[in-house]
Amino acid sequence: MKSKFFTCLAALLVSVPLMAQTKTITGVVKDAAGPVIGAQCESEVRGQISTIASIAREKGIPVIIGEYGATAARAEAEVAKQAACYVSACKENNMACFYWMLLSDGADRSVPKWTKPEVKDAIINASK
Repeated sequence: MKSKFFTCLAALLVSVPLMAQTKTITGVVKDAAGPVIGAQCESEVRGQISTIASIAREKGIPVIIGEYGATAARAEAEVAKQAACYVSACKENNMACFYWMLLSDGADRSVPKWTKPEVKDAIINASK
C-alpha cells in the first residue's frame, strides 16, 4: 500500500532554475554595462517556460520558477527587463515564479528598503 506521505510529496512541486546569463540561454549579448537581455534571449526564456509549462500540465505537476540568474553586477534596467520577461511568461503559462535575491540586500533588509526598486516595479507591473 502506498504511503499518503510519499503520494503527497511526489505531487508537491518542481522548482526550475532558468538562468539567462548562462549557457542555458544563448541570446544574451554583452555591452559596456554588462550582459543585456535581447530579443533572442527573451524569446528563448519564453520558449523554455512554455515548454516546461506544457510538460507540467501533461503530468499534473505544479512548477515554480525559482531562479532568474540575475547578478548585482548588471545594470538595474537590464535586471528589471529580465525579471519582467520571466514574470510575464510565467503568468501567460499559469506558473508561479519568485525573485529571491537582490531586491532587498545587505543593510537595506534592516531598514527595510528596496535595493532594486526598478526591478521591484518591473515584477509588479509584469504580474498585472
